[in-house]
Amino acid sequence: TAFEIEKQKAGGLQQQISLQLLQAQNEQAILLQSLQYYQTTGLNKSAEIIATAKRFYESGENDYISYLRNINDAYAIQLKYLEVLKNYNQSLISINYLKGIL
Repeated sequence: TAFEIEKQKAGGLQQQISLQLLQAQNEQAILLQSLQYYQTTGLNKSAEIIATAKRFYESGENDYISYLRNINDAYAIQLKYLEVLKNYNQSLISINYLKGIL
C-alpha cells in the first residue's frame, strides 16, 4: 500500500540522517583533537617563532628575508588553527541541524 511505501521511505531517510549524524560526530571528534593541539601547543609555538624571529632580526643574526620566512611560518600555524576552529564550529552546526536543534 501507499502507506507502507511512505513508511519505508521515512525509515530510509531516518537511516540516512543517522549515518550523516555519525559521520559529523566522528569529524567533530577529529577536529576537537586538532583544536586542542593548536590551543595547547601550536599557538604557543607560533608565538615562540615570532618572538625568536624578531629577536634574531633585531640582533642582526638573521636577515630580513629569514625574518619574513619565520613570520610567514608562524602565521601559517595561526591560519591553520583558525581553519580548524571554523571547521569545528561548522561540524557542531551540522550536528545540531541533524538532531533537529536548529
